[in-house]
Amino acid sequence: MIPEIPPNRKDRLERWLKISPRILFRMPDFDRANIIAAIKEYAEYNLANSQIAKYDAVRSRRLSRNNRQITQFIVILAGALTFSVAPQLLAKQAGRGPWAISAGLLGGGLASFYAHSNATKVLTGIKLKNSTQNTRKTILDNTK
Repeated sequence: MIPEIPPNRKDRLERWLKISPRILFRMPDFDRANIIAAIKEYAEYNLANSQIAKYDAVRSRRLSRNNRQITQFIVILAGALTFSVAPQLLAKQAGRGPWAISAGLLGGGLASFYAHSNATKVLTGIKLKNSTQNTRKTILDNTK
C-alpha cells in the first residue's frame, strides 16, 4: 500500500498548487525546483491512489467463488440443453434410442464447457490488455 502523506505536508502541497505560475517563476531556482518536484510527487501519489480506488471498485463488483461456480454450472447446463439437439438427432437416426439423450447431453455439456472456458479466457485477456494500455497511457500523459 502507499504510505499516507502527513496532514501538514498535504496542506502545504495544496497551498503550493494554488501559487500562480508568475509568482512561482519569480522564486529562486532552488526553491522553485523543490516545489515543482514536490508537486510532481504529490500528483503521482494522487494518480496511484485513484488507480487503486478504481481497481478496488472493479474487484468489489466481481462475483464470489461460489457464485462464479453456480453461474458456470447454469451456463453449462443451458449449453448442454442447447447443444444437445444435434447429437440427439444423430443418435436417433443411428437407432440408439435410450443412448440418444445421454449422448446429446454429454456432447452438449462438453461443448458448452469448452466454449464458456475459452470465451472467459479471451474476454479476460482483452480486459487486462485494455486496462494495462489505459493505465500506461494515463501515466505517460501525466509525466509529460
